[in-house]
Amino acid sequence: MARFPFLVVLEVVLASDGEGTLSHNVPAGESLEVHGWIQSSTGGYNITDIRTLGNRRNTNASQSTEIPDTHILGAGDANNGIGSLAEPLVVEGNDTLEIALEDTSSSSNTVTWTLNCVRVTGN
Repeated sequence: MARFPFLVVLEVVLASDGEGTLSHNVPAGESLEVHGWIQSSTGGYNITDIRTLGNRRNTNASQSTEIPDTHILGAGDANNGIGSLAEPLVVEGNDTLEIALEDTSSSSNTVTWTLNCVRVTGN
């Protein structure tokens, strides 16, 4: 099993007051350990879910109880984010990480996250 640092760049354009999803598929025979992320955006947004398609949820956030981007260490300023999770978020092979977002800026909004990961191959 080989382990090495791996940065995953995710980007989505949210329509005014619209929704969108950042997603990354992990190939079979690999896994991805997400240790944190940095983000930038051109407007405000909420996180409404962090999940895998294999139905593992990594937050209790929802459409009615969102995580505002302002809770992400000074979000709204470039290159802020969750520098370190309490435990890595692990996505197994043949699964997809999805981060559901909702625009709050009332205008088109580009959101970019860079995930700080460890990629594990040869699983």
